[in-house]
Amino acid sequence: MVAQNDTTEKQRAEQIVRRRDSLKSDRGTLDSHAQEVAEYVVPRKSYVTVRRQEGQKTITFNTELFDATAVFANQNMSAGLVSHLAPANSRWFAIKAKDEELNKNDAVKASLAKITTLLHEELGVSNFYMQLSELTLDLGWAGMGCMESMEGKTTSLNFKTHHLSEFHIAESSDQIVDTVYYTFKYTARQAMQEWGREDNGEIKKDLSHMGESVVKAWKSSEGKDRDNKFEFIQELKPREEFDRFPAAPSRRAIASTFVAVKDKVIVAEDGFFEMPKLTPRWLKNTNEVNGRSQGMFGLPWIKLLNTTWKNMTQAVELGMRPPVLVPDNGFIGPVRSVPGAIWSYRSGLAANVNAIRFLDTKANTRDGMKYIEYLTQLIQKAFYNDLFVMLQQQTKTQTAFEIAQRIEEKHTMIIQPIGRLQSELFNGLISRSIAILGRSGKLRGILAPELVDQGYEIQYISKLALALRILETRSITATMAVIEPLAERFPQIFDNYNADEIAQGVGERMGMPPDMMNPPDKVDDIREQRAADEAEIRAAEMAAGAADAIPKLQKETEAGSPLAELAEAVG
Repeated sequence: MVAQNDTTEKQRAEQIVRRRDSLKSDRGTLDSHAQEVAEYVVPRKSYVTVRRQEGQKTITFNTELFDATAVFANQNMSAGLVSHLAPANSRWFAIKAKDEELNKNDAVKASLAKITTLLHEELGVSNFYMQLSELTLDLGWAGMGCMESMEGKTTSLNFKTHHLSEFHIAESSDQIVDTVYYTFKYTARQAMQEWGREDNGEIKKDLSHMGESVVKAWKSSEGKDRDNKFEFIQELKPREEFDRFPAAPSRRAIASTFVAVKDKVIVAEDGFFEMPKLTPRWLKNTNEVNGRSQGMFGLPWIKLLNTTWKNMTQAVELGMRPPVLVPDNGFIGPVRSVPGAIWSYRSGLAANVNAIRFLDTKANTRDGMKYIEYLTQLIQKAFYNDLFVMLQQQTKTQTAFEIAQRIEEKHTMIIQPIGRLQSELFNGLISRSIAILGRSGKLRGILAPELVDQGYEIQYISKLALALRILETRSITATMAVIEPLAERFPQIFDNYNADEIAQGVGERMGMPPDMMNPPDKVDDIREQRAADEAEIRAAEMAAGAADAIPKLQKETEAGSPLAELAEAVG
C-alpha cells in the first residue's frame, strides 16, 4: 500500500510538471514577443526568455537602446493608473451589502463604513501600493501580471508581484483564470527551512519528500552545496469539494501543491480559502488565455523611433566630426584630429591650403527631429500619457462628469482594460483582504451581526472609476434624444423602457450616495399615497360639479333617487 501511494504521488508530481511545461510551451511565441517589448519598454525586466547564467550576478540589458520614450511612457501610464484608480491618499472603493434592505439599516451602514476605513488603513501601511506600481508596469509591457496577497508578518497584509517568466495560467470554461503555476528557485538551505523542519525547528527525520537532490546538497561535506539552487513549482487550482472556514488546509477551496522539478516529488501540500495569486490581463483576445499590452501594440513605432535616434546620432556626429580628406602621399604618419596634435607633412604641400579638408556630409537633422517628435507623440498616446497628463493637470477642479466627457472624446479604448483590471485584480484582492482581516480578528467588534454570512459588493469611487461608469449613461441620453420627437406622436413608445431602473442606474453611475436615493419599496409607498390623494381630489371635484348642476335641472328630483341622495350629501 505504501509503495502504491508513493507511485501515485510521483505521478501527480510528474503531471504537475508536464502541465506547467505545456502551458509554458503554449506561451512560447508570446514570451518571445514580450522579451522584445521588455528590451525597449522596461529593460530591467527583460529576462523573459533570456536567462542569467549560473554564477552570473547580473544580466546585460539592451545595449542598442538609443531612446527612452517608451520607458518613461510606460512609467507614466503606471503612475496614472495607480494615482487615478487606486490613490494612496484618498478612498477609492466602498463596501455595501448586496441586500438593499440591509443598506437602509443605520447599524449596517456604520459597520460597512468602518470596514471600508480599516481596509484603506491596512492597505496603506502594507506594501500594497509599492507592489501595485510594479504590477501596472508589467501590464504596460507584458499585458498581464501576477500579485500574491498573503498574511503579513509585521503588517496584517503583505503583497508580492511576480515576473512574467515566473507564472503561467489556465482558464475555466467561463474564461476566468482559476489555475496558476508559479515557478521559483530555492537553495537547499531555503528549501529545508521551508519544508524540512518540524514546528519546533528541528530537522525532520524523514526527508524523502524533499527529493534526493536537495537532501544530497543539504548533507554535502561541510555544507558546501547548500547554496545550490533547485527549481520548484507551486500549483494553485480549485478543489471540487471543499469546506468553509474553519477548514483544514486539505479541505480549503484552493489546493496548493509544491513540487521539486528535478526529482519530480511533492514536497508539500497546503490550501487557501481564496485564490492568493491574482493575474489581471490588460487586454485579451477571445481565443487566447494570456494578455496583450500597449507596448506590444506600439512596438513598431518604438523600434522605428529607436532606429531614427540612432541614425540622428550618427548624423549629428558626422556634422560635428565629419570625415577628413587627406592626400595619400602628403603626410608622414597618421593624421590625428585632436587638440595640440602635430602633423608632419611633405614640403611640397606647404602652398596647398586644401591639402586637408573636411567632407561636407550635408546632413539635414531638422527633418529628422520633426519625425522624432511625431513618433514620440504616437508612443506617448499609445500608453495614454496624454489622458493622464490631462487628468493630473485638472483633477483638482474637474468633476467625474467632466473627466467622462474628455475620455469619451479621445480615450474610449481605455474603458475595457480598466474594467478588466477591476474585475480580475481589485475585486479578488479586496475580497481576500477582508477575509484575511476577518480570520485574524481585525473585524471583531466592527462587523455588524446582520452582515454575518451576507454577501457584499465593491463600489469603485475614484474619479476615473466614476467617470467610466458615467459613460454608461451616455447611451441613455443619446437614446432619449432620438426617441423624444417620436414620442410626441407615439407616447406609448416609452412603454419599452423601465424608467425606475434608468433613474436608479444613472444615480449610481453619477456617484450619488445610496442614502440619498429612495429604495423601491419607499417609491411604491410614495406613489400609492399620491394616487390616493389624487383620487380624493377628483372625487371632491366631481361632487362639487354635481352640486352645481342640480339646481339647474328643470325636473324636480324624485324623492329617494340617487340624485336626491347626492344632493342631500353635498348640502
